[in-house]
Amino acid sequence: MAKISQQLAVVTGANRGLGLETCRQLAQRGIRVVLTSRDAAKGQVATDHLRTQGLAVCHQPLDVTDPATVAALAATVQQEGGPIDILINNRPVPK
Repeated sequence: MAKISQQLAVVTGANRGLGLETCRQLAQRGIRVVLTSRDAAKGQVATDHLRTQGLAVCHQPLDVTDPATVAALAATVQQEGGPIDILINNRPVPK
């Protein structure tokens, strides 16, 4: 496992696809990652999967249209020792 750095990344929409892989690759480089998702259960499953690989990832539910989840993310970032060094705003392509 890579040495854990002081850098902190937040990746939105990260419970699958490109967002999940971005979390994996950042964490493999030793960056602490906050994986966010609108669906709390799916986000936690993705986070647990990455943690089984020894990666420093935590989950925070986030819906950017919900001020309560935005405030909860801010609290998580503070708890993780913020500030945010890397922000990946991963949003789905409209169908």
